[in-house]
Amino acid sequence: MAARAIAADGDQTVRTTALDSLRGVPRPEEFSFRVLRNRLMDEWADREREAAADFGQMKRSYNEARIRGDFDVAATIVGEAVGLPCQAACGGYCFDHGCRGEKPHSLAARGW
Repeated sequence: MAARAIAADGDQTVRTTALDSLRGVPRPEEFSFRVLRNRLMDEWADREREAAADFGQMKRSYNEARIRGDFDVAATIVGEAVGLPCQAACGGYCFDHGCRGEKPHSLAARGW
């Protein structure tokens, strides 16, 4: 899961409240969080009101997907710094030293 987050860039993420609603996790309406896009988020991320109305409908199937490691359904939760290089190791800014002195894949592909 960490490798997916380190390799991602901001275009591969979405900010939503739908995930918690679908899994039946109560969260104040004004708070959302950023996850990597996947099949589930492509279907539900922009349908937050509908997901809230269906609160908890996917609790069991989501948990089963998480246990299986099915990232088409289970979310990889990331922060706002996703896709940025590591300042300590390679001169950029991020939250993790996973690049081990190299540029993360997403930035290297852009020639940074």
